[in-house]
Amino acid sequence: KYFFQIDSHTNFIENWDEVLIDMYNEIISLGLSNKPIISYYPKDIIHMNNETDEYKKKVPVFTGVIWKKEKGVFILKPALYTDTNDTYIKTPFSAAGMIFSSSSLIKEVPFNSCLTHLFDGEEIYNSIRFFLNDYDIFIPKSNIIYHEYLRQTKPKFWDEPLCKFDDSKAISIVNKFIFNLNYKGK
Repeated sequence: KYFFQIDSHTNFIENWDEVLIDMYNEIISLGLSNKPIISYYPKDIIHMNNETDEYKKKVPVFTGVIWKKEKGVFILKPALYTDTNDTYIKTPFSAAGMIFSSSSLIKEVPFNSCLTHLFDGEEIYNSIRFFLNDYDIFIPKSNIIYHEYLRQTKPKFWDEPLCKFDDSKAISIVNKFIFNLNYKGK
């Protein structure tokens, strides 16, 4: 019934599934969207067990996009902690680190199998595709998951000798999609 995407190295609050389903249903019942997506950059795991109730409501909110010159692709700017005031903040951006919606999302906007190794550019690409399919993206009103970002002493797949990490083809496909977009609006 639902689709949930996260990064590896993620920890969850207690009853995370019930919390997400309740938020999803609340967005619909409040008339904010018929096709909501809940997405955000999770806070770092170092915050997970030492947050006050007030601080738990400070959720990372996207602030825009920047051009990553060395890769030649748009990426999301770092998010800022924002007090949600127990409301849902609508955003034009989704984060690959957490996406929650109805399973219809993955049926209507399936992953592009030609985008192997895509990291930079994935979020802008998917955000546009979600918008074009009438989905609305919201920041959750409280933190649901926490992510271990740095992992300095742990291996990453792009550092493995046998991995031939090359995202240039995927970035080319993303840029062709974005720069040739001819959306006429509703």
